[in-house]
Amino acid sequence: KAGSILYGDFKVIKNITAFRDVFRPPPVCDNDQVMSCGTEKVKKWERTYFSRSRAPHYATDKSSCTGPHEFCCPAPMDDVANCPAGARTSDCDAKKSCCCA
Repeated sequence: KAGSILYGDFKVIKNITAFRDVFRPPPVCDNDQVMSCGTEKVKKWERTYFSRSRAPHYATDKSSCTGPHEFCCPAPMDDVANCPAGARTSDCDAKKSCCCA
């Protein structure tokens, strides 16, 4: 039937901002004991598992996001700590953004 949803318990998400909270790490992860992956490790994973798409571009000048085709884009969950380390620049940090290309 046109317009019907064929899988059970489907709920329309109306408040996208609240829905993003589903993907936030639990508070227990907000401490200094949680390790992060190094930039080189992340780049390796991106080359290995995301090779079919364009490899992400990281800012080369960490002080500003002014390279060719670079621009400040919204940080995930509006938190620059969620930007890849290579996408952090002081000018974009001030705008709560990542440096994207």
